[in-house]
Amino acid sequence: SGQEREFSFDGVFPKEATQSDVFVETGLPVLRSCLGGINGAILAYGQTGSGKTFSLLHQSAEEEEAGLLPRLIFSLFVHIAQDDANV
Repeated sequence: SGQEREFSFDGVFPKEATQSDVFVETGLPVLRSCLGGINGAILAYGQTGSGKTFSLLHQSAEEEEAGLLPRLIFSLFVHIAQDDANV
């Protein structure tokens, strides 16, 4: 097409970013908003083979390798267990 295009991003992680980095920067704020009554969504978009499934869903015996969804679920249940006033 030959047309110059401009794109903007809310954030970009370097290749050295860990699963924990992604969770802290994206997952926790969305979880906190949801717990406060605001709907939230996390989408992964990218080229085939770029790691979307790994980043979102990866389950591992190694805690550092766990993906975003397992971390969100774990954090949600930790929050529920600690919220004695509303459980």
